[in-house]
Amino acid sequence: MIIEIYYTKKTNFVIVILNFLCTFAATNQVSLQIQNIMEEKERSYFRVKTECTVELPNGALGKKKIEELILATSYTEAEMLVHEIISSLNRTQFGSVHYEIIKTKISDVLFNDTLAQEQTVKDFCCNFFEEDETSGVGLYMVKVMFLTLDEKSGKEKKTIEDFYVPALSNADANEKINKHLGKTMSDFVIRDTKFDKTEAIYWPLDVHKSKVENFSLS
Repeated sequence: MIIEIYYTKKTNFVIVILNFLCTFAATNQVSLQIQNIMEEKERSYFRVKTECTVELPNGALGKKKIEELILATSYTEAEMLVHEIISSLNRTQFGSVHYEIIKTKISDVLFNDTLAQEQTVKDFCCNFFEEDETSGVGLYMVKVMFLTLDEKSGKEKKTIEDFYVPALSNADANEKINKHLGKTMSDFVIRDTKFDKTEAIYWPLDVHKSKVENFSLS
C-alpha cells in the first residue's frame, strides 16, 4: 500500500489518497510462490513404513502396517517427526513399534480437496484420507513421460517423472494430472497409473499453506 498526500491551494485540508497498486501485489504474490517452490525443492520425500499392534474391530489385537509420506530437509528431520507421530497417535499402546524410512524420488505430490487435515505435528500438517482404501479413494502414482527436443542434436528427449495425486480412481488421477500439467507448455504422455498405499502426507506448514493457496487459485 502507498499513501500519497496532496495539499490543495484553496483549502488547508489534507486529501489522503490510499493507492493500492494491484500490479505490485500480483508481482509480490508470484515472488512468494516462486520462493515456496524453491524451498520445497530443497526438501525430499521420505516414505515411512510403520508396523504396530492395534485393536481390531472384533476386539482382538493384531499387527497393522502403515505407510506415510513426509517432506523433510533430511533423514534426521524425518525420523524426528516419525517419533512425534508415534507419540501423538499412541502407537505404542499395545506394544513396540517398528519403522523404516526410505528416501523416495517424487517429482511432486499434489494437493486437492480429496484430502482431509488433522492437527499439526511438530510444525507439519497431516493430510489424510477419511475413506477406507477399499473405496478407491487414496493416493495414486502417475508416471509421466515428458517429450522435449534437444536443440543440439535435434533428437527427441524423453524424461520420466513420478507424480502423486489424491484421487477417487485411476481415471480421476489421470484427469487431475492432465489438468495440472496442461497448464504448462510441455508435451507429455501418461505411461502408468496405480494406487499407492500411502495413508497420510506430512507437509511443513509453509508448504501446506502454499499448496492450499495454489489449489484455491486453480
